[in-house]
Amino acid sequence: YHVRGYPLVEHMRARAAEGELGELRVVHGRYVCDDALLVAEGWRLVPESSGPTYVTADLGAHWLDLAEHVSGARVAEVLTDFRTFVPGRALEDHAAVLLRFDGGAVGSATFSAAVAGRKNQLLFELEGSLGGFTWDQEAPDVLVHRHAEAPTEVVVKDPLSNTGRAAELARYPAGHGEGYGDAFRWILRDAYLAMAGKPHGPFPTFADGQRGMQVLAAALRSAREGGWVSV
Repeated sequence: YHVRGYPLVEHMRARAAEGELGELRVVHGRYVCDDALLVAEGWRLVPESSGPTYVTADLGAHWLDLAEHVSGARVAEVLTDFRTFVPGRALEDHAAVLLRFDGGAVGSATFSAAVAGRKNQLLFELEGSLGGFTWDQEAPDVLVHRHAEAPTEVVVKDPLSNTGRAAELARYPAGHGEGYGDAFRWILRDAYLAMAGKPHGPFPTFADGQRGMQVLAAALRSAREGGWVSV
């Protein structure tokens, strides 16, 4: 759940919690890559090493945790469609997911490892009655904040102006890129501080991991049995 460590993810979470977007209505996006487009085999594609799902667990777990973390809502029900486009594979290389959240919002997501030219695009969009957010992990220092009654705003990572703990999660000044490794850094820092009994910020716990497994289990059951499944 390293995605929680990006400054602009924290900015989105804090602004959404403050009511900046109004009533939460839609959460949507995708996590796509080309890992399995031309590669015929590998541990991720084998149930004995990867488990009963490939892209939904390997990619979707990140996106689904991000959706709950930023929105503050919990996934209540899922409807999933697993596809295996390469013959002979035991696990899905593409998944389409519909979501219902506990507060009444709905959502949709695509998880795929067969998208040409995409390396790790985690695209996240949040829609409310007053505005929306668009954020892409492939460009983590830029956030598009769309307003219902004002011009669209491009928000850059800036510890002097971002909201919530975003400034604390920014290691460098505005204009200096931060990315994947830096997101891990802050999560691990807070975890180590907690282990040492020192003041620390929030970080993903085993309870969050269990929560993620519950969502994945519901998605897997829906793909196998059909229909909506409660988490």
